[in-house]
Amino acid sequence: MSNVVERYSSGITLSESDSVWVLKGSYNAMQSIIPLLKTQKVWKYNGFSQSWEATKAKISNVKLNDVKAALSGAEVTSKENFSRFEEKARTLTLPQTTITIKTEAIFIKTTLIDLKDLAKAAGVTESAYAFYGYMFTPGKINVEKSLKLLGELEKAAALYMTKIDELEKLVKNQTQGTGIRVSVTAGIVYVMGETYPHKDKICKCGFGFSSGQWQAHVINVNLSSLRTFLAELPKKEVKDTPAPSKSGRQSNSKSGKCTVCGFTVEVGDGYISQIFDDDEERHLWVVRHKDPNVCESNKVTLRTRAEAAKKRSDAQRRLRSLLVKPEYYVEGRNLQPEGQQISLDHNPLALGGGCRLIVEPDLVHVWYVQSNGNDGDDWSHNNIGFTDIGWRSSLTTEVEALIEELTGIKVR
Repeated sequence: MSNVVERYSSGITLSESDSVWVLKGSYNAMQSIIPLLKTQKVWKYNGFSQSWEATKAKISNVKLNDVKAALSGAEVTSKENFSRFEEKARTLTLPQTTITIKTEAIFIKTTLIDLKDLAKAAGVTESAYAFYGYMFTPGKINVEKSLKLLGELEKAAALYMTKIDELEKLVKNQTQGTGIRVSVTAGIVYVMGETYPHKDKICKCGFGFSSGQWQAHVINVNLSSLRTFLAELPKKEVKDTPAPSKSGRQSNSKSGKCTVCGFTVEVGDGYISQIFDDDEERHLWVVRHKDPNVCESNKVTLRTRAEAAKKRSDAQRRLRSLLVKPEYYVEGRNLQPEGQQISLDHNPLALGGGCRLIVEPDLVHVWYVQSNGNDGDDWSHNNIGFTDIGWRSSLTTEVEALIEELTGIKVR
């Protein structure tokens, strides 16, 4: 049993027992002191306890005091280096980014880029306080790599602002009269209107379908593809609004949603009428298609879409019922199954709750992997990586058929 003699802000502790001195700390914190330990030739690394140890019989007071002095000096240097990082962080005001500076810690959270790899290189992991993001503390981080992370954030912010400006010009100049509307709100770009005939092209622009509309983060939008897509959209002819008919019905001078079928009624294609809204206590103008056959055709389109969505939903439920069973759960931690990765997410922007398959190379077994890393999830069941749950079962012909139906991918 060892007792802590010195505890440094870098996280390094110096402890002693009856016969041994023990130095222990994080990998980054120990880097400054390891060369001295090797030079003294009395310290040995203990891989089991991940610490450096020196027997009291072999280490002199002079060498021990040299180590303490080096640790104290490194502590001062560490604080000075961290001050550089803190000063830089204080100067930044970036979009879609929160930098929270507290005593002996700086938290960074952003949607501009994925910080995982940059933070890992800097010796940082995601904070237990997920609300704040990644936590940077003195002595535990690589300051130069942390400064590089701030530099990458600045580049991403500059790209973000440039794209915002270009998108605003693009939307203003190229969407009028096309039946397509593009808007930017809180860093998310939305494509709305008559999008169904253009879904493949919209996907290629970096958008995914979620909550009834196409959306993408500004950073992920392919401006070149979006510019081409909008330029190729046919401009709809604006029809002159005719005078009211003898029956008193008047054609619409503005586009709007049909009260019968819910589809957009272009200018001149519908009749307007006035109704009284009890909730808002005022009169409202509404529109419907002139030709009832148009509404009937649109209703058929809606039914077709609903049937396709139901068919897909049924196939997803069937696939899950075949692959997700208690007996198929594999005990373990941080498993990394190999094989063909197949996404089951219809929405590429889905956050959390995502599903994928991993078909093993021998085509005998398949893994059903469910994301389980959100706040409120029970992480104790995670066996794939650190954020997913996986079930391993046989790759049957029915499962293969369902995979092809849902994704268009033939596994063999």
